[in-house]
Amino acid sequence: MTTSSVKNDSLAIEATSLSKRYKDQEAVIDLDLTIEKGGIYALLGPNGAGKTTTLKMLMGIIQPSDGTCRVLGQDSSHLAPEAYQKIGYVSENQKLPEWMTLHQLLLYLKPYYPTWDDQFLQKLLQEYELPLDRRLKAMSRGMRMKTKFLISLVYHPELLVLDEPFSGLDPVIREECIDGLLDWSRKDRTAVISSHDIEDVERLADVVGIIEKGRLELDESVDSLKERIRRVSVTISENAELPGSLPSGWKSARTNLRNIEFFDTEFEANRSDKLIHAILPGVERIDFEPMTLREIYVALLKQKRRETGGKYGSETHR
Repeated sequence: MTTSSVKNDSLAIEATSLSKRYKDQEAVIDLDLTIEKGGIYALLGPNGAGKTTTLKMLMGIIQPSDGTCRVLGQDSSHLAPEAYQKIGYVSENQKLPEWMTLHQLLLYLKPYYPTWDDQFLQKLLQEYELPLDRRLKAMSRGMRMKTKFLISLVYHPELLVLDEPFSGLDPVIREECIDGLLDWSRKDRTAVISSHDIEDVERLADVVGIIEKGRLELDESVDSLKERIRRVSVTISENAELPGSLPSGWKSARTNLRNIEFFDTEFEANRSDKLIHAILPGVERIDFEPMTLREIYVALLKQKRRETGGKYGSETHR
């Protein structure tokens, strides 16, 4: 998709031809991305696809090799302190001052954020069951992650960027973090989340992007994606001869005696039914099945692997 260089106040993020190279390694390649204000955008992809590199460029943590990005209307390469007062960041690799107690950390951070909400802080402390007097280094991994959520939510940022926030968390802590995120997002705020926990993403996200080998391969609302991609099973009559080729929108076709299975990436109920009857001989039965986001994600990446003749992604960058 393309973006405009003209400032657009309806956009939380606007990236154009964003690229990052590490010596001879292309981590992100010509990425164009627009994210509307309000809602949750999920960035999915295998390890090494470029998700973390993309988020770090959006946040101004690392500089792009090429391209531009605006975050809340400002160039992400030169974000002013006032911009960071409106942005929250949560990462599994985020460092905390472990010698501090949680109480000390909160006292240290509060003056930096004019929108700090003490009432919301007390609510989060109670829900997350975090001890104020415990040093961060003495907290469990789950408690430290809840601390990261708390200090990023308590000042009501306009934009929240989360990089693998649920990785390795037990189910109870994951639910607590998700509940806090959902409560925050109901107030027309924007979140961008990178996660391998696709079931959680399906619950949270309004729009999903799939990045693979540094390129944004798909950018679409979750509702639209689940509407246009269906698993299809067709039973044909015995001894019917199959055509030599199938429509390009029918992916991963498999045949087993009288049964043909594929997923249709251009599904429309009436159109798809008519097309199947026109293409396949002796159709006796057609079943269209909706797919979960995980099933769609896996199917699309498997298809990409077949088209490119092997492994996708790498472990050299994220």
